[in-house]
Amino acid sequence: MTNFSYDIAAGFICHCLPGFAGYNCSVNVDECESAPCHHGGSCQDHVNSFQCLCPEGFTGVLCEVDINECDSNPCQNGAMCEDAANSYRCHCPMSEPGQEPWGGRDCDVKLLGCRQHQCQHGATCVPILNIDRGHSYICICPPGWGAERCNTLTTFSFNIEGYVHMQLPVVKNSTKQEAADKTQGLHMQLRFRSTLPSMVLYYRGTMEHFLSLELVDGSLQATVNSGSLLKVVYPSPVNDGEWHQVTVTMDEGLVLTVKGPGCKEGCQVRNEGHNHLIFLQPSFFQQLYIGGVPLEYASHLSSGKGYIGCMEDLKVDHKLLLPQDLIREENKGLELGCSKKNWCSEDICLEHGQCVDMWVHANCVCYRPYYGSHCEKGNGSYIYKGLLSKILFMDCWMIYLALNLKKDNPDSFVVPK
Repeated sequence: MTNFSYDIAAGFICHCLPGFAGYNCSVNVDECESAPCHHGGSCQDHVNSFQCLCPEGFTGVLCEVDINECDSNPCQNGAMCEDAANSYRCHCPMSEPGQEPWGGRDCDVKLLGCRQHQCQHGATCVPILNIDRGHSYICICPPGWGAERCNTLTTFSFNIEGYVHMQLPVVKNSTKQEAADKTQGLHMQLRFRSTLPSMVLYYRGTMEHFLSLELVDGSLQATVNSGSLLKVVYPSPVNDGEWHQVTVTMDEGLVLTVKGPGCKEGCQVRNEGHNHLIFLQPSFFQQLYIGGVPLEYASHLSSGKGYIGCMEDLKVDHKLLLPQDLIREENKGLELGCSKKNWCSEDICLEHGQCVDMWVHANCVCYRPYYGSHCEKGNGSYIYKGLLSKILFMDCWMIYLALNLKKDNPDSFVVPK
C-alpha cells in the first residue's frame, strides 16, 4: 500500500454547506422537489429551506391545518355550523308550527316567501332567499300534480289495451366518457295502481337493447338487455289497487326501488351483474312505449299484455312527462285522469261466488253448483242442516253426494238435485 503524501497529491474535495451539493458545491438543493406543501399550497425554495404559501382556509408550516371557520360562531338562531374548505355551511333549525323559518347564509333572515304563495292542490310551500336576498318560494307537489305551482294533472289511465309511443330527445355528448355517463344515468320513475296481475308498464329501447318494466303474476319485474340479460324482481304483490311508486335505474347493476303499502320508506332489490350499458349509445334508448308494446316486441317480455289501470308522475331521466303532452303522441287507449269503480263493494256475485276486481269490470268465481256472470244460475239444490252422517247404498250402487259448504254457515251444505 502506497503511503499518502502531500508532496505528490493532486486535486481537491469540497465539503458543501447545508443546502448545496455538487462537485464544487454549485448546486442549490431544491427542498420543494418532494412536494411538502399540503392542500394545494405552493412551495418556494430557499437555501437549505422552503416556505409553503397556503391557499385560503389552510395554515401551518406545510399548510396541513384546515382553519375551522366555525370557530367564530357565524351561524345564528340555533343553527348548526359545518366547516368546509375556506368556508362553512349553516344548517338552519326547523321552525315552530305557525312560524316562518330562518334562512340566509348565517340563518339570520326570516323567510317570508310563503306568505302569499300560489301552490295548489295541497302542495307544500318552501320559502327561499334568492341571490339578491329577495324572498320567493318553491312548491313541492303532491302525487298526481306537477308544474311550477302544482296545477297540472300528471295522472292518466288505460281502460283498454293500448300504448303510447314517443321518441325521446338525445343529448349529444362530446366525449366517450360523457356518453358513458349519460347512458349510465338511465332513470325511469312512475306511480301506478291496478288490480290485474300480468301486463307491461313500459318498454324503452330497440329490439336488441332495451329496458322494460312488467307486472308478472302480481310482482314487479325489471329487465335490461345490453348484450347479456339482467333481470330483477320485487316479489311482493303490487296489484292490490293501491298506489305504488317504482323507480328503475342503472348504476353498477340494475336497481328496482318500490314505495307503497308495506314499504313506505322504499324497498330496493338489485342485480349486481356486469353493467354492459357503459358500452352502449344513448340512441339505443330513444324509443319509449308506455302501457304496452307492438306485437313484434312482445316476444321479449314475460307478459305482452297491455296495461290496464292508472299511472302518474312519469319521469324519464328525471324529466316529468305530462299526459297532456303524451296524448299528442302516437297512442291508443290513453285517457286523462284516473277513474276507478270498486266493483266488488256490492254483492255482485249474489253471495254465490267470489268477486275478483278486473279493474274495468268484475269477474265472479262461482261456488258450485252456481254459474253465470253473476252466479245467478243454478241447477236446483236442497239445503241440508247438520253434517252428513252416513253414505246411502241403493241396489248395490254407491251414490256420491256432491257437497258445497256454505261460506256463512259451515254446518250447512248444498246437495245438487
